[in-house]
Amino acid sequence: MTSRFCVTIQRKGLFNLVEGELRSLAPELEEFHMDEFERGKAFFRLPRSSLCDLRQLKSAERVLLSVWRGDVPQADALQGTHPVDWFLSAVSAVEWAQVFLEWSEALGLKGQTEPSTFKVECRRSGKCWHPHTSESIAGMVGQTLLSLVPSLRVDCSDPDLQVDVFLSDKTADVCVPLLRQQIQQGYICTTGLHPSVAFAMASASANAWKEVRQSADEKDRGETENEEEGHVGRSDHVEPGPQTEGSCETPGNTSSNRRRGSGCLGV
Repeated sequence: MTSRFCVTIQRKGLFNLVEGELRSLAPELEEFHMDEFERGKAFFRLPRSSLCDLRQLKSAERVLLSVWRGDVPQADALQGTHPVDWFLSAVSAVEWAQVFLEWSEALGLKGQTEPSTFKVECRRSGKCWHPHTSESIAGMVGQTLLSLVPSLRVDCSDPDLQVDVFLSDKTADVCVPLLRQQIQQGYICTTGLHPSVAFAMASASANAWKEVRQSADEKDRGETENEEEGHVGRSDHVEPGPQTEGSCETPGNTSSNRRRGSGCLGV
Protein backbone atom coordinates (compact mmCIF):
# COMPACT_ATOMS: atom_id res chain seq x y z
CA MET A 1 0.00 0.00 0.00
CA THR A 2 1.32 3.42 -0.95
CA SER A 3 0.56 6.68 0.80
CA ARG A 4 1.21 10.32 -0.02
CA PHE A 5 3.97 11.85 2.05
CA CYS A 6 5.52 15.28 2.38
CA VAL A 7 8.97 16.45 3.42
CA THR A 8 9.78 19.96 4.54
CA ILE A 9 12.87 21.53 2.98
CA GLN A 10 14.86 24.36 4.52
CA ARG A 11 15.79 26.03 1.20
CA LYS A 12 14.33 25.64 -2.28
CA GLY A 13 17.83 25.14 -3.67
CA LEU A 14 17.96 21.79 -1.82
CA PHE A 15 15.16 20.29 -3.94
CA ASN A 16 17.42 18.29 -6.27
CA LEU A 17 19.58 17.13 -3.39
CA VAL A 18 16.54 15.92 -1.43
CA GLU A 19 15.16 14.12 -4.48
CA GLY A 20 18.46 12.36 -5.15
CA GLU A 21 18.82 11.28 -1.53
CA LEU A 22 15.22 10.05 -1.39
CA ARG A 23 15.63 8.01 -4.56
CA SER A 24 18.82 6.44 -3.24
CA LEU A 25 17.11 5.46 0.03
CA ALA A 26 13.76 4.42 -1.51
CA PRO A 27 13.99 3.40 -5.20
CA GLU A 28 10.20 2.86 -5.29
CA LEU A 29 9.63 6.62 -4.87
CA GLU A 30 6.76 7.97 -7.03
CA GLU A 31 5.41 11.38 -8.08
CA PHE A 32 8.09 13.51 -6.42
CA HIS A 33 7.34 17.20 -6.98
CA MET A 34 7.80 20.53 -5.26
CA ASP A 35 4.83 22.51 -3.98
CA GLU A 36 4.06 25.05 -6.70
CA PHE A 37 3.02 27.76 -4.23
CA GLU A 38 5.03 26.93 -1.10
CA ARG A 39 8.62 26.10 -1.93
CA GLY A 40 9.31 24.62 1.48
CA LYS A 41 7.46 21.33 0.88
CA ALA A 42 7.87 18.43 -1.55
CA PHE A 43 5.26 15.69 -2.05
CA PHE A 44 5.73 12.08 -3.14
CA ARG A 45 4.20 8.61 -2.93
CA LEU A 46 5.90 5.72 -1.21
CA PRO A 47 4.97 2.36 0.36
CA ARG A 48 4.33 2.87 4.05
CA SER A 49 6.74 0.04 4.82
CA SER A 50 9.62 2.18 3.47
CA LEU A 51 9.19 4.92 6.06
CA CYS A 52 11.99 3.54 8.23
CA ASP A 53 14.44 4.23 5.38
CA LEU A 54 13.54 7.94 5.46
CA ARG A 55 15.00 8.27 8.96
CA GLN A 56 18.42 8.42 7.32
CA LEU A 57 17.61 11.62 5.40
CA LYS A 58 20.01 14.48 6.09
CA SER A 59 18.94 17.09 3.52
CA ALA A 60 15.27 17.38 4.64
CA GLU A 61 13.70 18.38 7.94
CA ARG A 62 10.50 16.45 8.65
CA VAL A 63 8.44 13.66 7.10
CA LEU A 64 4.66 14.06 7.17
CA LEU A 65 1.70 11.99 6.02
CA SER A 66 -0.33 14.10 3.58
CA VAL A 67 -3.94 13.72 4.76
CA TRP A 68 -5.68 16.22 2.51
CA ARG A 69 -4.71 18.94 0.07
CA GLY A 70 -6.88 21.34 -1.91
CA ASP A 71 -6.79 24.56 -3.87
CA VAL A 72 -8.52 27.49 -2.19
CA PRO A 73 -11.50 28.51 -4.34
CA GLN A 74 -11.93 32.07 -5.56
CA ALA A 75 -14.31 34.43 -3.76
CA ASP A 76 -17.05 34.07 -6.38
CA ALA A 77 -16.95 30.26 -6.09
CA LEU A 78 -17.39 30.46 -2.31
CA GLN A 79 -20.75 32.21 -2.80
CA GLY A 80 -20.41 34.43 0.23
CA THR A 81 -19.06 31.81 2.64
CA HIS A 82 -15.74 32.30 4.40
CA PRO A 83 -12.76 30.16 3.31
CA VAL A 84 -12.53 28.80 6.87
CA ASP A 85 -16.03 27.31 6.57
CA TRP A 86 -15.04 25.69 3.27
CA PHE A 87 -11.89 24.29 4.88
CA LEU A 88 -13.71 22.88 7.93
CA SER A 89 -16.16 21.13 5.61
CA ALA A 90 -13.21 19.53 3.82
CA VAL A 91 -11.72 18.41 7.16
CA SER A 92 -15.04 16.84 8.11
CA ALA A 93 -15.10 14.87 4.85
CA VAL A 94 -11.70 13.24 5.52
CA GLU A 95 -11.86 9.52 6.38
CA TRP A 96 -10.01 9.83 9.65
CA ALA A 97 -10.26 6.11 10.42
CA GLN A 98 -8.17 5.45 7.29
CA VAL A 99 -5.76 8.23 8.29
CA PHE A 100 -5.27 6.65 11.72
CA LEU A 101 -4.65 3.27 10.08
CA GLU A 102 -2.01 4.70 7.73
CA TRP A 103 -0.44 6.57 10.63
CA SER A 104 -0.15 3.43 12.78
CA GLU A 105 1.18 1.30 9.89
CA ALA A 106 3.76 3.91 8.89
CA LEU A 107 5.07 4.09 12.45
CA GLY A 108 4.89 0.32 12.94
CA LEU A 109 2.49 0.56 15.89
CA LYS A 110 1.15 -2.94 16.47
CA GLY A 111 -2.22 -3.20 18.15
CA GLN A 112 -2.85 0.58 18.10
CA THR A 113 -4.96 1.66 15.15
CA GLU A 114 -6.25 4.88 16.72
CA PRO A 115 -4.54 7.55 18.82
CA SER A 116 -5.80 8.43 22.27
CA THR A 117 -4.67 12.05 22.38
CA PHE A 118 -3.98 14.71 19.75
CA LYS A 119 -3.26 18.36 19.14
CA VAL A 120 -3.58 20.69 16.14
CA GLU A 121 -1.06 23.25 14.98
CA CYS A 122 -1.79 25.77 12.24
CA ARG A 123 0.48 27.91 10.09
CA ARG A 124 -1.45 30.55 8.15
CA SER A 125 -0.26 33.03 5.53
CA GLY A 126 -2.07 35.31 3.13
CA LYS A 127 -5.12 37.54 3.48
CA CYS A 128 -8.11 35.35 2.63
CA TRP A 129 -8.20 33.72 6.10
CA HIS A 130 -8.59 36.98 8.04
CA PRO A 131 -9.87 37.85 10.61
CA HIS A 132 -9.13 34.33 11.96
CA THR A 133 -5.74 33.73 13.54
CA SER A 134 -3.69 30.55 13.36
CA GLU A 135 -4.65 29.69 16.94
CA SER A 136 -8.37 30.14 16.32
CA ILE A 137 -8.28 27.99 13.16
CA ALA A 138 -6.36 25.27 15.01
CA GLY A 139 -9.05 25.34 17.70
CA MET A 140 -11.84 25.00 15.15
CA VAL A 141 -10.10 22.06 13.47
CA GLY A 142 -9.67 20.44 16.88
CA GLN A 143 -13.37 20.86 17.64
CA THR A 144 -14.22 19.28 14.29
CA LEU A 145 -12.03 16.28 15.05
CA LEU A 146 -13.56 15.85 18.50
CA SER A 147 -17.04 15.83 16.98
CA LEU A 148 -15.97 13.18 14.45
CA VAL A 149 -13.97 10.99 16.87
CA PRO A 150 -15.41 11.45 20.38
CA SER A 151 -12.86 9.06 21.91
CA LEU A 152 -10.01 11.51 21.26
CA ARG A 153 -8.68 13.77 23.98
CA VAL A 154 -6.68 16.97 23.62
CA ASP A 155 -3.11 16.91 24.92
CA CYS A 156 -0.93 19.82 23.83
CA SER A 157 2.18 18.71 25.73
CA ASP A 158 2.66 15.06 24.71
CA PRO A 159 0.03 13.93 22.17
CA ASP A 160 -0.05 10.60 20.38
CA LEU A 161 -1.01 12.34 17.15
CA GLN A 162 -0.28 15.82 15.87
CA VAL A 163 -2.25 17.40 13.03
CA ASP A 164 -0.48 20.16 11.10
CA VAL A 165 -2.52 22.64 9.05
CA PHE A 166 -0.84 24.80 6.39
CA LEU A 167 -2.97 27.56 4.86
CA SER A 168 -2.14 30.08 2.16
CA ASP A 169 -4.09 32.13 -0.36
CA LYS A 170 -3.59 29.35 -2.93
CA THR A 171 -3.60 26.00 -1.12
CA ALA A 172 -4.71 24.31 2.08
CA ASP A 173 -2.93 21.26 3.51
CA VAL A 174 -3.63 18.88 6.36
CA CYS A 175 -0.69 16.68 7.36
CA VAL A 176 0.28 14.34 10.18
CA PRO A 177 3.95 14.41 11.23
CA LEU A 178 5.36 10.88 11.36
CA LEU A 179 8.75 11.75 12.84
CA ARG A 180 8.25 14.12 15.72
CA GLN A 181 11.92 15.13 15.84
CA GLN A 182 13.83 16.54 12.91
CA ILE A 183 15.48 13.88 10.79
CA GLN A 184 18.95 12.64 11.77
CA GLN A 185 20.33 16.02 12.76
CA GLY A 186 22.03 15.37 16.06
CA TYR A 187 25.47 15.49 14.44
CA ILE A 188 25.58 19.30 14.69
CA CYS A 189 25.47 20.35 18.33
CA THR A 190 26.38 24.04 18.06
CA THR A 191 24.43 26.97 16.72
CA GLY A 192 25.14 28.28 13.24
CA LEU A 193 24.07 26.88 9.89
CA HIS A 194 20.90 24.84 9.72
CA PRO A 195 21.91 21.13 9.63
CA SER A 196 20.24 20.43 6.28
CA VAL A 197 21.91 23.49 4.74
CA ALA A 198 25.28 22.47 6.17
CA PHE A 199 24.86 18.96 4.74
CA ALA A 200 23.95 20.40 1.34
CA MET A 201 27.01 22.67 1.35
CA ALA A 202 29.28 19.77 2.28
CA SER A 203 27.79 17.58 -0.46
CA ALA A 204 28.10 20.34 -3.06
CA SER A 205 31.71 21.00 -2.04
CA ALA A 206 32.56 17.30 -2.31
CA ASN A 207 31.00 17.10 -5.78
CA ALA A 208 32.75 20.28 -6.93
CA TRP A 209 36.11 19.05 -5.62
CA LYS A 210 35.60 15.74 -7.44
CA GLU A 211 34.96 17.60 -10.71
CA VAL A 212 38.07 19.78 -10.19
CA ARG A 213 40.24 16.72 -9.57
CA GLN A 214 38.87 14.96 -12.64
CA SER A 215 39.52 18.04 -14.78
CA ALA A 216 43.07 18.36 -13.42
CA ASP A 217 43.79 14.68 -14.05
CA GLU A 218 42.54 14.94 -17.63
CA LYS A 219 44.72 18.02 -18.19
CA ASP A 220 47.79 16.25 -16.77
CA ARG A 221 47.19 13.25 -19.00
CA GLY A 222 46.87 15.52 -22.05
CA GLU A 223 50.12 17.36 -21.26
CA THR A 224 51.95 14.07 -20.72
CA GLU A 225 50.78 12.76 -24.09
CA ASN A 226 51.86 16.00 -25.83
CA GLU A 227 55.33 15.82 -24.24
CA GLU A 228 55.76 12.22 -25.31
CA GLU A 229 54.80 13.10 -28.90
CA GLY A 230 57.25 16.02 -28.85
CA HIS A 231 60.14 13.81 -27.71
CA VAL A 232 59.47 11.37 -30.50
CA GLY A 233 59.51 14.04 -33.24
CA ARG A 234 62.50 16.02 -31.92
CA SER A 235 66.02 15.56 -33.44
CA ASP A 236 68.96 15.09 -31.06
CA HIS A 237 71.51 16.62 -33.55
CA VAL A 238 71.56 20.35 -34.32
CA GLU A 239 73.51 21.55 -37.37
CA PRO A 240 75.48 24.74 -36.64
CA GLY A 241 74.48 27.62 -38.86
CA PRO A 242 76.72 30.19 -40.51
CA GLN A 243 78.34 32.59 -38.07
CA THR A 244 79.42 36.09 -39.06
CA GLU A 245 81.92 38.32 -37.41
CA GLY A 246 80.50 40.52 -34.68
CA SER A 247 77.60 38.27 -34.04
CA CYS A 248 77.06 36.13 -30.99
CA GLU A 249 74.51 33.91 -32.68
CA THR A 250 75.18 30.30 -31.80
CA PRO A 251 73.23 27.14 -32.50
CA GLY A 252 69.92 27.56 -30.79
CA ASN A 253 70.32 31.34 -30.47
CA THR A 254 67.61 32.45 -32.89
CA SER A 255 66.30 35.86 -33.81
CA SER A 256 63.56 35.47 -31.26
CA ASN A 257 66.20 35.02 -28.58
CA ARG A 258 67.94 38.20 -29.75
CA ARG A 259 64.67 40.08 -29.48
CA ARG A 260 64.32 38.89 -25.91
CA GLY A 261 67.51 40.80 -25.00
CA SER A 262 70.62 38.83 -25.96
CA GLY A 263 72.29 42.23 -26.66
CA CYS A 264 75.33 40.82 -28.49
CA LEU A 265 75.04 42.63 -31.82
CA GLY A 266 77.76 45.12 -32.58
CA VAL A 267 80.35 43.67 -30.20
